[in-house]
Amino acid sequence: MGLGEIKVDSVTYLIRNQMDMERVSQYQGIIDVLPAVDVFDLPTGLTLVDGFHRYEAHSKERQATIKANIHQGTETDALKFAYKANVSHGLGLTRCELKRARQEFFLLCLKENEDVLDKEVAIEFGCSAMTIGHDHRELIEKGIIDPPEAEIRQHIKDCPQRDPTMSNRSMAKEGGYPLETIRRYRKEMEQSGEIKLETQRRGADGRLTQPQLVEETSDPQITNVTSGSLEPEQETETTSSTDVVETTEQESEPTESTALAT
Repeated sequence: MGLGEIKVDSVTYLIRNQMDMERVSQYQGIIDVLPAVDVFDLPTGLTLVDGFHRYEAHSKERQATIKANIHQGTETDALKFAYKANVSHGLGLTRCELKRARQEFFLLCLKENEDVLDKEVAIEFGCSAMTIGHDHRELIEKGIIDPPEAEIRQHIKDCPQRDPTMSNRSMAKEGGYPLETIRRYRKEMEQSGEIKLETQRRGADGRLTQPQLVEETSDPQITNVTSGSLEPEQETETTSSTDVVETTEQESEPTESTALAT
């Protein structure tokens, strides 16, 4: 195949952070025995998905043609092929590159099937299900993907059974979920009556607060009132009562003196 017929999109399909020019120089010396590159026939044209270093070696040697395997498929198929190919062949990826490749591959699989299992992704990529499971959890913690809705709701239901004062932040930390995700689901579940509004919650400073529903708008809102905030008012009421008693006694004294004088 002619080099000019192949579209080189290194931004999309070069899985590595950058080209290894030392490896390109090595390939220039053995150009006649290099394996074929892999090309996908996409709507945008014949696109290189694996063999960037081999292609670059041919270009530097001013070769007009290159051996190529032509594949049919979608852009997603092409990307998945690129990730798997870079893991399997001789020029290995760095740990960082490999992790990024796995996570990008997982996202592609999730895009194709939102119910895909970790073990199914692991088999296709060629690694352990535990490794994909760690990547899956990290993507959730970063907020890149949401955990299954049923899993979040069950977690929010379970937490108050262990500690009714548990805050949103503690729930998020314990489950490994984004804080905003917990806030959104918990508020929705409280408003729908799926779970009850707890009478007290513990804040980040360890103090208990009382969530109250306020009907300022058509939608209920939650405001926090610190427990014990009524004490100053109680003190004021007690003081006022004492003042009334003292005033009454003072008013009685002159009346009693007048009677004696009479």
